Amino acid sequence: QVEPLAQSNHLRSRTTCAVEPLAQSNRSRIDAAVAAPYRRRPMTPTYPLPPDFTADRTLPGGHYPLQRVFPGIGASPALVQAIPHPAQRQQILAETQVEIATENVHYMRVAADDGRVMVGIEYLAEGPIVELYLDLVHELTHVRQFHEGLDLYDRSVSYVDRPTEIEAYDVAVTEALVRLGSTAID
Repeated sequence: QVEPLAQSNHLRSRTTCAVEPLAQSNRSRIDAAVAAPYRRRPMTPTYPLPPDFTADRTLPGGHYPLQRVFPGIGASPALVQAIPHPAQRQQILAETQVEIATENVHYMRVAADDGRVMVGIEYLAEGPIVELYLDLVHELTHVRQFHEGLDLYDRSVSYVDRPTEIEAYDVAVTEALVRLGSTAID
């Protein structure tokens, strides 16, 4: 039984509620996972996060290179799915900036103007490391999409039907279920 909560973010809702993988129908699963917030259940990965993956929780608000904020993200197996081409993957890892936002960002998102990853300072400081990791994998999928010229915020398509969201959720949920073996998604 999953109970509503007052606040949630898109990936936290998606990775902590009882839904099936996206491989079949997207609308009902994403509606169930994203449209309504859910009570968090602890995410207990069976396998460890990538070696050396961490988050520098001490940084003040500002702009930083991706791997300064999230050392070890380059070793993530999920990035092969998120960014399939090795040269593009290396370029995104080297060039992506992270904005640690002190206002108006509660979790993570990609800026529509330049493709930087934005993370709320409180979420970075206090969020569970596995959730930060899965959110980052999701958002790095969007960074690739941004560099390919896709519209991440196309308002002509509902959020749950956007191909960019479907792909990003698929990457993060696959990582949570298959590689991490998380019991957070039943």
